[in-house]
Amino acid sequence: MANYIVRYFDAMYDHIAQIVELVPRGAPLAYVIGNSKFYGVELESDLMLSKIFEHFGIATEAIHKMRKRNSKPGLYEAVILMKEG
Repeated sequence: MANYIVRYFDAMYDHIAQIVELVPRGAPLAYVIGNSKFYGVELESDLMLSKIFEHFGIATEAIHKMRKRNSKPGLYEAVILMKEG
């Protein structure tokens, strides 16, 4: 499972690198992502994705947990609100 998680975030890193090439300076951005839980360990995907965006100069303004997911307890979807810096 660890390899799957690493591959996912590697792919997201590449995806975000492409996004920042297209986003005009000062543009607002929003990204919706759900957190995950593997073998009882929560993976805060929203926070991790926020840090990747910040690596590319996209500032996180807020993260709002929008709704609970109907699978495992404690899972949610969140929207990351950002602005190109």
